[in-house]
Amino acid sequence: MPFIQVHTNTSTPDTTAMVKGLIALSASALEKSEALFAGTITSQPLVFRGSDEPCAVVEFTTLAGVTPDQNRTLVAGLCGTIAQEFGIELSRTWVVILEVEKDHWASGGQLISDR
Repeated sequence: MPFIQVHTNTSTPDTTAMVKGLIALSASALEKSEALFAGTITSQPLVFRGSDEPCAVVEFTTLAGVTPDQNRTLVAGLCGTIAQEFGIELSRTWVVILEVEKDHWASGGQLISDR
């Protein structure tokens, strides 16, 4: 289950719609069903490169196996959408992609690798 966490020091009028939009974009980039994704946006004080100007850090966690081309599509889409919707410069949006092995991720009390 890919998980999107957006940390920002700005806000969006409709956070739920924004999360759903980021999930749809990510699902398309990875060619997976939106039903597999989860996401959240937190707005809190955030200092980036020594400044509190609008910024965002996105943590994208997924099972291992995403291709470099999928990552490029994902990052471009996430950064572009966040820049547009939150009014954040692209240079102040960072994305960290974390790939997790199936034996390091669980759901419902069971490792994904045991399914």
